[in-house]
Amino acid sequence: MKRARKDDEISMEEDAGMRAREHGGLPAVHLRPAVLLAGNSVRRVQISPSPRTPSPYGSRMGDHTVAWAVHLDVIKAELYGMPIEDAVVWLQKTHNEATRWMADATSTQMKMLEWLSDYEARVLRLEDSDFRTRTHIDEALKGMVAGRADEMTAALGPALAHHLAYVNYTPYATVRNLKDRSTGSAEAHYRKIIMQCERYYVTQAAKREEMETEQAPTQPVQPGKATLTRTGTVILQPEPPAPAPPDPATVKAALWRMFSFDAALRETGLNYALSQDAALQPRKDSRTLGMLAVQLMKHLNQRKSFVLDQAGIEQQAKAISERLRGAGSQQHLFKAAQTIKNVAANMVFAEADTIEYYKNQINKYLALSKAETQSETTKANDSAERFVKITSHLLHEHQRLCSIAYPMSVAGSGFLAPSPAEAAMEQLTAQIAVLYPKLKPKLSMEAGVKLLAALKAELDKMPKLPAVDQPKGWVTDDTCDPLVVTFTAGKGADVNGRPPAPAGVAGMGCHTTAWVIQSTAVKKLLRGKATDEDGLDGLEAAVESDLASDLVKLDRYLPLAQLEGGQLKAMFQAAFDTLTDATTGESAASYLTFRNLLPFATVDAGDRGGHGESLEAGMEQTFDAKALGTTLELLTEERRRARRQIAARLRTVADELEEELTCEGTDRWRADYRITAAVEDSVDRLREEADLLTAQPAGDVTPLIKKVREAEHRRLYLEAHKA
Repeated sequence: MKRARKDDEISMEEDAGMRAREHGGLPAVHLRPAVLLAGNSVRRVQISPSPRTPSPYGSRMGDHTVAWAVHLDVIKAELYGMPIEDAVVWLQKTHNEATRWMADATSTQMKMLEWLSDYEARVLRLEDSDFRTRTHIDEALKGMVAGRADEMTAALGPALAHHLAYVNYTPYATVRNLKDRSTGSAEAHYRKIIMQCERYYVTQAAKREEMETEQAPTQPVQPGKATLTRTGTVILQPEPPAPAPPDPATVKAALWRMFSFDAALRETGLNYALSQDAALQPRKDSRTLGMLAVQLMKHLNQRKSFVLDQAGIEQQAKAISERLRGAGSQQHLFKAAQTIKNVAANMVFAEADTIEYYKNQINKYLALSKAETQSETTKANDSAERFVKITSHLLHEHQRLCSIAYPMSVAGSGFLAPSPAEAAMEQLTAQIAVLYPKLKPKLSMEAGVKLLAALKAELDKMPKLPAVDQPKGWVTDDTCDPLVVTFTAGKGADVNGRPPAPAGVAGMGCHTTAWVIQSTAVKKLLRGKATDEDGLDGLEAAVESDLASDLVKLDRYLPLAQLEGGQLKAMFQAAFDTLTDATTGESAASYLTFRNLLPFATVDAGDRGGHGESLEAGMEQTFDAKALGTTLELLTEERRRARRQIAARLRTVADELEEELTCEGTDRWRADYRITAAVEDSVDRLREEADLLTAQPAGDVTPLIKKVREAEHRRLYLEAHKA
C-alpha cells in the first residue's frame, strides 16, 4: 500500500497497513459534545452544529452525502437513557465497527479510499482520528473500572468528537464543493418534519401506555383544563385537538432530502460509465487545448511564419470551456480553455507585458490541468465499478443511519418499501433524471441497464438494516443544541456554537460586543474552578450581578418587534435556568443565552458578516458601534411614530411577566427570590415607560443606551483579556 510520508518517519515494518496512530500537524478538533446524566444514565447528549469537525479539504467544508445532522442524531438516539457504562461500551463497539475496514486491503471502503484524489493525506487523517478516539475511549474505560461516572462523561465527550471527525474523513462522507463554501441543503427544514413525526409516535405510544396502566375514574371527569387567573377565577379551557398523523409522503421526502444525491454522484464518474465518448473526452480536451496553446505561443513569441487561425482557436477553446463550466473536477482545464479563448480574442491589442502575462497564465493552467486529466481518465477507466461501489455504500449507509435515528419516520413513511434496495433504486433514478437530464435517456440503453442492474445486485447484498418497530424517546428532549458548553473541573470550559438571537431579530443578529469577547469572558470566569459546585457558584454570582445592573434597566427601551417577540420573558427564563441547571456546563450555556438576550446585546440592524472577530482585535474593533447606532436611529423614529403602540405593548408585556410570577412550582420563577425581585422591578419600569409614552412625546434615550452598552463592552473586553 502506498503511504504518505509528510513529517512522519514510518519504517517499512510499521507501514504494513492502516492502523490507529498519531500524526502531527493535522487540524485540531474543537467540537466538544456534552454528555449529561440523570443519576447514572444518559439523559441527553448535546452536540452543537458549530464548530464542525475538520474538513478533509482544508478551509473548504465540502458537501456531506449523508446530512451531518443525521450522524449527530444517531448518537443522541443511541445513548439516550443508557447507563453511562453502556454508553462507553457502545461507542467502543461502534468505533470498532466503523474502522474494521482499515485492516482489510480488499474491503469496499479501502477501494473507495484509493479512488480519492487526496488519498495519501486522507490516510494520515483517518489514522490520527482513529488513534485519538481510542485514546479517549481508553480514558473512559479507566473511569469505568474506577467507578467514576464523572471521569467517564469527561472522556466520552472528546471521544465522540474524534469519532465524528473520523466519520467525516471516511471516503465520500464529504465530497469537494463546486463553490467556495458549502451552501447546505435546507436540512434543518427537513429534519424538523422528521422530528415532528417521531414526536407524534412517541407521544401516541406514551398515551397508549398511560391508558393501559391507569384505573377507570370513579367520578365523571369534566373535559378540559382548569386555569387559575390572577383574580382567582377558574376558567375551564377545552383540550387542544389531537395532532394530525404525519403525512407519509412528506416524511418520506424529508428523509431522502437528508441525503445529497448531487454530492454522492459527483465523484462516481456516472457520465463516463454511461458513455464511451464521455470517457474519452478529458484526454481529448487536454490534447486539443495543448495544440491550441502551441499555436498561440508561437504567435506570442513572434514566430509569425505561419498563418494563425485566431477565430478558429477562439471558437474551439470556447466550446471546451462551455462544456467544462461547472465541472468541479476539471476546473483547471476549464480555466486553461477560458484563458486560451480570451488570449485569442484579445491578443491583437496586447502590449508586451500583457503578452508575457498571457504566456504565464496558459502555461500555469495547462500544467495544473495535467493531474486533473489523469484523474478523470483514471475515473473513466473504472467508472462502472466506481459508480456501483460508491453509490451502493452511501445509499445503504443513509438507510442504516436513518433507521437508527428516526425509526418511526422510516417505518411510517414507507422509506424502505417495497425493499431497501428497490426504494434506493427508485430515488436514485429519479434524482439522476433531475440532476443530469441529458443522461436520463442513456439509463434505458444497454450500458445504463447493465449499470443499474449491477447496482441493484450490490444493494441486495448489503447487510440487514436495524429494526424500526420501536419509538425512541430522545426526540422529546431534543433542543437542536445551537449552544453547548462543556466544563471540566480544574481546567475550565469549552464553548461550541452560539445561542439563537432574540425573537424579532433576523438570523443570528449583530452582537454589539463580539461573541468571541462575550464567550471568552465566561470561559475566564470558569477557568480554574476546582469543582462543579464552584463553577455553579461563580455563574450564580454573575447572573445576580447582571439582574441588578443598568443593562437590565434598558428593558423599557427595547424595539417593538423584540417586545412583541417575548424577549424579556425569554431573558428572565434564561436567568432562572442559569440559577437552577444541574451542571456547570448547562448553567454556563443558559448564562450565555441570558447575556445574549440582555437589551441591545443583539440588535437587528447591521452587517451579519462577522467582521473577522478575534481576541487579537482591539476594544474598538470588537464593538459594533455602527450596528448599535443604526438600531438607535431606527428606535428613535419608532418611538416618535408609534409611541402609543409601544406603550400598549409595554403594558401587555408587564402583565405577561406578572402573570408568570403567579405560577407555583419549584420550576417556576417564584421559586427563586432573585428572579422574582428582578421581574417585579422590570414590570414597574415597563408600566412607568408606558405611562410616559402615553402622556408626552418620547424622550431621546440614545445617549443612555450607548453609555451603558459601551461601559459593558469595556468590562467584558478586560475580563476576556485577563492573564
